[in-house]
Amino acid sequence: MTEQERPSFIAQEINNLIIVRMGGVINAETFPESQFLIDELIEKHEIYKRQNLRILVDYQNVTDVDTSTVANILERINEHEKHNHIIAFVNVPEELKSLVEIYKLEKEVLIFESEEEAVKALTQNSQ
Repeated sequence: MTEQERPSFIAQEINNLIIVRMGGVINAETFPESQFLIDELIEKHEIYKRQNLRILVDYQNVTDVDTSTVANILERINEHEKHNHIIAFVNVPEELKSLVEIYKLEKEVLIFESEEEAVKALTQNSQ
């Protein structure tokens, strides 16, 4: 696996909004590494120790996703709901959008067309 294919997660925090920029291949093959990186990010930002966070996940630099990605998203959303977090997604690959539609998960997986639209929706929900 090349360095560009390796999963990457970079978080930027602005008040109660955390923007996570993802990159590389996010699929069943890279699941263990992705899981480790996500857990590291959660620990670093003490995400599960906090309430009412808004999290924006940006898929712009993701090069591949599969059905395991959807399963992981749902698992994470369920965990975040326990802490009253809201998660939104932008720059989602067409494959992922299709999977969300096929499984009828549009209400659980909030996908926005632009970062500005997502941030606006997330910050309105935090008031």
